[in-house]
Amino acid sequence: MTDTRGGDRPDADPLRDSSESSKVIGLVAAVGGAVAAIVGVVIAYLAWIQPHSPDSGSGPAAGSPAASTSASGIGPSPATVPGGQPGRYLTDLPPSAGAGSAVIPPGTRGVLQVRCATGQTGDRYRFVEYDLLGAYAGLTARASVAGPIRPESQAEVEVFTDGRLADNHVFSPRQQADLAAALTGAQQLRLQVTCQDPAGTVTISSALLSPGG
Repeated sequence: MTDTRGGDRPDADPLRDSSESSKVIGLVAAVGGAVAAIVGVVIAYLAWIQPHSPDSGSGPAAGSPAASTSASGIGPSPATVPGGQPGRYLTDLPPSAGAGSAVIPPGTRGVLQVRCATGQTGDRYRFVEYDLLGAYAGLTARASVAGPIRPESQAEVEVFTDGRLADNHVFSPRQQADLAAALTGAQQLRLQVTCQDPAGTVTISSALLSPGG
């Protein structure tokens, strides 16, 4: 008789099946742990970057003092300055040219300090210009010069309106010059400083623009 037992399928090995199931479970657990770690990193990154975003709303609210600007866009609104005279300080306007030549001392208004030019070719004088747009009737100011310069050394301040000379004064360290210029209809104002001694600094103070009619 032919022995047919060798052709029968052997029974499954329970130990082998258990080992393979453990491997699958371990792999799934490892993948799940990696996914959880990645999600945690993403959440942490988003939590950190949100406060640093420009659109996060961390800036001042609209209408707060830090966010609001004047309606004119060229500085504080006109007001009555000390002495009861209505007008606007010249330094409330942004320079349209020559901004690097003039310095506004901290805590002041209406005061400009202009370092004297070196006197070399291409640096004979310093200037600063402002756009007036026909909004002012006149300018008044006071000029002086100081620094480690000779007592007899002189400086000159010239006031130009729309390219025309409106006022000029020459003075020494012991003197002060009162500047005045009519500005009715003027579009541009230019203050030009020329010095004999490059070590000097010209101060233009109480620079006040009177409102136009």
